[in-house]
Amino acid sequence: MIKKIGILLVLLCFFTKSEGQIIEKNAKGRVGMKMGFGISSMKGEELENYRPYFGYQFGITHNIKLSKRLKFRYELIADLRGSKFKVLGDSTYNKISTMYLNLPVEFGYTYRKTKKAESEFYVGFQTSRLLVSRIFKGVDLRPTETDLPFKKFDYGITFGHIWNKKNWGFKIGIYSGLADINDGLNYKSIPGLKRTNKNIGTQSLNVGFVF
Repeated sequence: MIKKIGILLVLLCFFTKSEGQIIEKNAKGRVGMKMGFGISSMKGEELENYRPYFGYQFGITHNIKLSKRLKFRYELIADLRGSKFKVLGDSTYNKISTMYLNLPVEFGYTYRKTKKAESEFYVGFQTSRLLVSRIFKGVDLRPTETDLPFKKFDYGITFGHIWNKKNWGFKIGIYSGLADINDGLNYKSIPGLKRTNKNIGTQSLNVGFVF
């Protein structure tokens, strides 16, 4: 599943990159590729002692100019995120890994513009579709189960900053999930899991390059 999604997004990136050159000539916007990494963790009343998880992102992005200062942007991003837990031995679970397909919709405001670069603040809303989920056990990270009892959709707010040059940009942003993705997760060996079926959310700090 992950390989198929990766191949599809790579093909879309190359296709939309060539299409984006035409759009850019018409001064309507720009289509490009985005690649980066993220630091994420799960949150909520159900979990304790969760740790940061390092993942990656890649996909396509489309910017549309609304005015000299305002932009509208949407993206289609494959996002590997999750959460780690404090390891207590070989018999305990210590990592949950998930792959989402993100669709963020954002509005940006360019507050500084020069001949060489632009600086932009943005805020938006993101919907995510869960594709793959795994739980890992022991200090050697053995995958023990897939298709965990998480809800298929997550959603939340996103905001951050973009520094754009002519042919590339640097983007840093925060995602804060508003949804409860817990759909009955109940593993007795997960350190810090209360097993009260309360809410579990997601959060992440993402850094990426846009071309």
